[in-house]
Amino acid sequence: MISSYPLARTLAGSQAVIEPVAGISVSPNVSQENDTIPNEDSLDVRFDSNNLFQQNRYPGIDRQEDGGRLNYGLKTGVYGDSGRYGNALVGQSYRFSGDRIFPQGSGLENRLSDIVGQVKVGLSRYLDADYRFQFDNQTLAAKRHEVQAGGGNDTFRLNSRYLYAAAVAGTGFNESRQQIEMDGTYNITKTWKYNASVLEDVGNQPGLRNATTGINYSDECFTFSVQGSRNVAAAASGNDETRLMVRIGLKSIGEFSGPQIPLGSPSQTKK
Repeated sequence: MISSYPLARTLAGSQAVIEPVAGISVSPNVSQENDTIPNEDSLDVRFDSNNLFQQNRYPGIDRQEDGGRLNYGLKTGVYGDSGRYGNALVGQSYRFSGDRIFPQGSGLENRLSDIVGQVKVGLSRYLDADYRFQFDNQTLAAKRHEVQAGGGNDTFRLNSRYLYAAAVAGTGFNESRQQIEMDGTYNITKTWKYNASVLEDVGNQPGLRNATTGINYSDECFTFSVQGSRNVAAAASGNDETRLMVRIGLKSIGEFSGPQIPLGSPSQTKK
């Protein structure tokens, strides 16, 4: 159950809104010793503003969040008549029981969760930015920063993203992560589009991690795309490989994807 009480005030050329939000979730307690269902899709728990008010903060269905919890936060924003806007959300969660069902470092391992939030700014339909954060509930130390920004026009658009995430026990990410990702799209014509992206690790093991490029065609009935990707192996990035994929779609039937074609011999990370 979620309840909110928005308060709005009209300003010169804009409208300001303040909205307290609170929600209560109650579910039966589940024995944490019951491991008959293997946990395959609920390992990488990420607590943020998107799932603050969800009934289950696990990402998959192999684990369910049980017991009672109170979720609360504050939304605020200014929305201009011209379409410009800026809004923010900050919130926290409190579990009624002290059972530790989430991994250490997730932000939900204690009864009182970490503080999470989001700040969004839109200056036009071509220029926007998004910042998400997670702070320790006692020391206010940063556990996660995620900054996204994009800009362009009807022909070209460039997006950038910076991620810092602290380690979360039991997820395979035993060290903090710092990554920068850039992607761009260029509309060659109304039907042809070119895209490219690159992912760079700037943390403990800096270097290129992934690069993709491709071309897409789309009209009223038919879609076609060719995408190539290059993965560069590191301690946690898997195989070093280059692959090519072709997709063909008929909008009245569906999309068909060919098998990924390896263009180089994968090699394992050298330790």
